[in-house]
Amino acid sequence: MKQVVIWLLLLCVAGCDQAPVPAQPLPAAVDFTGDPATHPEKINDHLIHSALDSHVQACASAEALQSAIITLLDHPNPFTLAASRDAWRDSYSSFLRARLYGFLPVTDPVEWQRQGLSYHQTLSLIDSWPIEGGYIDYLPGYPFTGIVNDLTLPLSSDTLQQQHGFADPASVSLGFHVIEFLLWGSDGQRSASDYLRTETITAVAGSSSNKNTATHADNTADNHLNKDTPPGVINQDRRRQYLQLVTAQLLDHLRRLQRRWERDTGYYARLVASSTPAAALQAGMSASARLIRTELLEKRLSGNSSEFSASSQQDSLALLQGMQLWLLGSESHPGALVPLLSTTQPDLLMQWQTTLAQALTPATEAATTNAGASDTTETPAATLLIHNIEQLDTLLQQTASVLRLTLPDTH
Repeated sequence: MKQVVIWLLLLCVAGCDQAPVPAQPLPAAVDFTGDPATHPEKINDHLIHSALDSHVQACASAEALQSAIITLLDHPNPFTLAASRDAWRDSYSSFLRARLYGFLPVTDPVEWQRQGLSYHQTLSLIDSWPIEGGYIDYLPGYPFTGIVNDLTLPLSSDTLQQQHGFADPASVSLGFHVIEFLLWGSDGQRSASDYLRTETITAVAGSSSNKNTATHADNTADNHLNKDTPPGVINQDRRRQYLQLVTAQLLDHLRRLQRRWERDTGYYARLVASSTPAAALQAGMSASARLIRTELLEKRLSGNSSEFSASSQQDSLALLQGMQLWLLGSESHPGALVPLLSTTQPDLLMQWQTTLAQALTPATEAATTNAGASDTTETPAATLLIHNIEQLDTLLQQTASVLRLTLPDTH
């Protein structure tokens, strides 16, 4: 009979983000094989530290993005738009470096699921893709489409939440990729003049669900716009408001995840702290397997997650960097594998260091070489990246065998 993958115990709570009842320690599904001299209890500490640090960094980067967008709205010009785009790319990469911890085999409290606060429900509000750009704002040939141009829809946090996934999974109104579309546009060429302040504009009261049935109002905004504004671009004030709202909500949702990893009080942190080192190691290695197989090989490397900014391969790079932090760590915080393998399996540890370096190198080169390309899933660099990630999957299986761990069957 197959060994059961470790599941962190389900607790019923009444609160929003924290569990008021003690987290129960997890029974180990496997015997811990590390040398006691390596202090295996540090596995738990490292998992909590790396998860919390990654989420703190994600929130800090989102705050920097919010600051850059405020500057853009105060002074709309090509330079502040470029700075906001750079801040978006940094923020999204920072979030993806924390994505590994979402694959831990955790069952959220029932109350969170009822309230729409579970991890996967929150993830949908942060990182849904692909998205339909025309659900958000204008497209070439359709200047009156999207939520921005639907004057029948009040703009507020509540309405954006209600519109999220309203008619289709691609009907996305919240998250990183909505901000990406608002900064780049459908063709990557959005003008900063789309965010100029305007006087009251009489615009089409279009419908975000009907893109082809709009009639231009007699009183157009042409005389109110900067001479560089693209013809037909309207509702700048609503676009400005939408960008501010969606950025603020993104930060709120990221902070929700960070709170759950706070030491002593965070629900996820308490679960890991109360578990055995074997359970923590099993959970972290299972998360690594899911990241490689489900998120990278099955999803990211066959799709185009950041299509508007043409930077999808940087997404893969960030995901790998997050896994590298967990497995190999840093100088100040050695990763999970370092104390386990450095003495008894140094060659295996070196293989990890080499293979991860090889996987990250083509990802970095591809992200630079293919900047601006609309589809990078079939380039030589992308093919090499897929090969290297498959090598990581093989190496993960070898390591699990050495440590007597059971990886989840995701195929």
